[in-house]
Amino acid sequence: MAGGYDVAIIGSGINALVCAALLGKRGKRVLVLERNDQLGGCLRTEALTAPGFLHDVMATTFVLFRVGPANAALGEDLARHGVEFCDTDAPTAVLRPDGSAAVLHMDRAKNMVMFEGLAQGDSAGFANAADDIGANADLIFALLGHWAARSPTHDPALPLSPVSVVMSLETMFDAAKAGGARVDVGLRFGDESFRIRIADGVRIVN
Repeated sequence: MAGGYDVAIIGSGINALVCAALLGKRGKRVLVLERNDQLGGCLRTEALTAPGFLHDVMATTFVLFRVGPANAALGEDLARHGVEFCDTDAPTAVLRPDGSAAVLHMDRAKNMVMFEGLAQGDSAGFANAADDIGANADLIFALLGHWAARSPTHDPALPLSPVSVVMSLETMFDAAKAGGARVDVGLRFGDESFRIRIADGVRIVN
């Protein structure tokens, strides 16, 4: 390729950047082309409305990156360059036509109080919807996790692959509840063995 690049990627959204980073780790010279004046696609914060108000363009979708195999492969490199994922008790909110706001929390009880304040009986509707999701969580997360089968480390011939286990740990791990615990765990799948580190997150260390 002209210019000495091995790969050219058009666009610089999160998928393109992950692709470029993984290729770079494999020794490829990658050219990323972006028509806008900044990289990242929708993975950024901007002042979109009134002065002084910052808005998440679509960065909340990076949760799929955090629980995926790409983060396991790139997490240490990103941390070394200063990337830090910040969580909040109130991750999202909705502005209503009357000027009020519905703020959603990670705490179910807080959400029930909020919904009941909006309209009598809405807390029960929220609780029923949340219970339905909980009752079908295995199916829901299995369907959402099908994209993990595209990981090059996933073996479809196995009833349970190493990447599936690591992704489950990444999804369910709560660093705040772990209280600073650090644990190294050895896993063996047939002839394959590896070690994962559970601390502020879950990652494969070898």
